[in-house]
Amino acid sequence: MFDAKQLLNELLGAQGAQTAGDIANRAGAAVSGAWSQAQSQLQGTEAGAALDQAKQFASENKLATGAALGGLAALLFGTRSGRSIAGGAVGAGALAGLGGLAYKAFTNYQQGKPLIAGVPGIDRLTAAPAGSAFHQDAHTPETATLLIRAMIATAAADGVVDDAERTRIVGQMHAAGMDEDAARFLNEEIKRPAGISDLAAGAGGSPELGAQIYAAAVLSAGEPSPAETAFLAKLATALNLDPGLVANLRAAAAPAT
Repeated sequence: MFDAKQLLNELLGAQGAQTAGDIANRAGAAVSGAWSQAQSQLQGTEAGAALDQAKQFASENKLATGAALGGLAALLFGTRSGRSIAGGAVGAGALAGLGGLAYKAFTNYQQGKPLIAGVPGIDRLTAAPAGSAFHQDAHTPETATLLIRAMIATAAADGVVDDAERTRIVGQMHAAGMDEDAARFLNEEIKRPAGISDLAAGAGGSPELGAQIYAAAVLSAGEPSPAETAFLAKLATALNLDPGLVANLRAAAAPAT
């Protein structure tokens, strides 16, 4: 069984504007330049031959899991991402960042504060208080999985992922050595995204979990297409979220301007 919390952390960390893919490309260009320089100096030597073998291996295995997830995030979420909750934003990772963001929006709503009052930049975002339903420790593997399903279902609402694209990204995940169960889960979710009623049922009537499901969905949509906008509206209704809370969550999770 895969670690749903870790997978969610990686997806949330990668969903901001193709981060992992861009990093891999930049790193690959830098390494390629260094390799070329070393090859010119070592050509014809045993060290040069070993370097050639290492370069071939790296070129055939260049997709680390993070890069594969970055490709998946780019494929699903495109460049329309909302606020990127990078894994380093808070000490415990992106899941804590999502909870902290939803917690701030939720408490602002309860206290009648302006929409994004006290919601800092993501780099200064703190985790929700320990013991609260928004804290990362409150999540089970099942609720973390539910958040992933909400992100994928929202991104798939406008039908951007066809079978060929799904096959390609699944192949990349396998090449990266991703956990077999995690790759299988993502493949099935992209192929058959969760329905709104399934996501609402998973929330079990919890307003705190419902708020985090909705926040994850807004993050994955970024600047939503008409189809995603309709999906988000139906999701909010199914989760029984008050319009005021929805406005706070959207303001907190929407793309920074």
